[in-house]
Amino acid sequence: MIGPEQDLIMAVIIIESVGFSATHSVAEFFQMSGNNQVSHGTKNFKRKKPIGEHDLSFENFHQQMINENDKCANSIAVHSLFSPDVITNVIDGTDTQFFSLMRKQQFKQIMSCFYWAIYGFVNGREDFAQIFNMFQNKQGALLKQKGLPVNMQSCLMLYAFDHVATYNLRLLQHAPRVLFMEDFIAKPTLCAELMGVTTSANSQLKVNKGPSHRDKVKDFKFLSESEEILRKILKHFLIKSERGLITLEDLEQIAEKKSIIR
Repeated sequence: MIGPEQDLIMAVIIIESVGFSATHSVAEFFQMSGNNQVSHGTKNFKRKKPIGEHDLSFENFHQQMINENDKCANSIAVHSLFSPDVITNVIDGTDTQFFSLMRKQQFKQIMSCFYWAIYGFVNGREDFAQIFNMFQNKQGALLKQKGLPVNMQSCLMLYAFDHVATYNLRLLQHAPRVLFMEDFIAKPTLCAELMGVTTSANSQLKVNKGPSHRDKVKDFKFLSESEEILRKILKHFLIKSERGLITLEDLEQIAEKKSIIR
């Protein structure tokens, strides 16, 4: 616990992520590890409602974080899904720290997104039905040309690849440093210190296992070949960047150079 005799190093921290990288667990760790105000999956830092309810602009969200920072050691926002370029513009000239959160192995992050999409689709979520139809109509001919079936799995896998890789590339273009999920799980206290986050004196705190998108679909036998579908997609589809088309491996190398742990 922080005592009155200690000097508070107050920090406003943005940990932005497309998801599928233990965001629940990261947020929970910071909630348990000090005098922190922490949000997860919200665009309203004070009310902490799910995205879509009482959403604010990032400028107003950031001001809420600053206001709350007067009452705590750290204001920390995790996985708010704001546009990375907007974050950079708003915090320019402030002391707010901006980190991207992703996996070292982008393949696994994409697979987690795919499992999330599949679970939503088979449970009747209209947005995933619309995504499937869009990719089927716009990319179906290309999938067929590359020898891939034009079905639910291939279309939602292509969506997952595009969704994760595109957002992570935008994060890498705007966030100065990268927090890898794997590093945080292994060394949470060290990562917190490197991020400038005040933590409690309890260095034994662990990162708890959060919800798993894969576990929700583990009994879906038709997904047995899903990883092979992604491997085929990665052979034929590239990521559009400012310097041209890049591979998933290129993206991982860019991320590695920005890691808070070298």
